[in-house]
Amino acid sequence: MKTHKHNLILYSGLLWSMAGLMLLSIFLRWLHLLTGRQIMWALIIGIPLGLLKGWLFNKLSAKNIKRILDLPHKVHWWHFQKPSSYILIALMMGTGITLRVSGIIHKKYLAPVYLGIGLALLISSIIYYVKFFQHKKLQTVEVEK
Repeated sequence: MKTHKHNLILYSGLLWSMAGLMLLSIFLRWLHLLTGRQIMWALIIGIPLGLLKGWLFNKLSAKNIKRILDLPHKVHWWHFQKPSSYILIALMMGTGITLRVSGIIHKKYLAPVYLGIGLALLISSIIYYVKFFQHKKLQTVEVEK
C-alpha cells in the first residue's frame, strides 16, 4: 500500500515519540525502586543527556526528512526509515531489553540513560511534526493555485 511521502514524515515523528514515551514510562516505573539521591542523580545526568542527544538526534531527523522528501511522490509506508535504520532500531531495542531484564546493570544506572534517550527522542520528534505541517500547508497552497 502506497502513501504520499509527506505522511512518512508523520510516521517517523510518531515512531520517535512513541519510543521516547515508552522509555520515559519505564523510567517513571523505576522511580519507586530508587532512593531520593538516586533519583536526583538520574535527573542531573538524564536531563542534560536528553538535551544533548536531542540536539544530535535533530540532525538525524533532518537527514531523514531530506531523504523522505527526495523520494517519489507515492511510496510504501515502510520507507519512513532507511532499511539500515530498522536494523539499528532492532539492535537498540534488543540491547535495552536485555540490559533491563537480565539485571546485568542495576536500574539506578539505567534510569538516567532511559530518561535521557526518552527525552531526546521526544525532543527530536518535534522536527518531524513541524516539517509535516509545513509540507502539508505548502501542498494545500499548491493545490489551491
